[in-house]
Amino acid sequence: MIYAYISPLLIVTLILVSTIFIIDWLTKVLIYIFLVNLMVLPGLLLFIEEAKDKKLRQPSIKPSITKEEKQDVEKNVNS
Repeated sequence: MIYAYISPLLIVTLILVSTIFIIDWLTKVLIYIFLVNLMVLPGLLLFIEEAKDKKLRQPSIKPSITKEEKQDVEKNVNS
């Protein structure tokens, strides 16, 4: 989650530094990276959190039937 706060700040800082030193191509690349980051990052973080929630909510299914119960069911079916 820290990446969500630090990455835009870092990219904006790099954009400002590259414009101060008049590195036009680097500024353009960083602006594109910043825009893609702003568009993709929220969805990506939401997907990761949803996957964690789904994993936590999903109960582990264990067979609760014993051998004796299986034999009783088989006897009843065969009868």
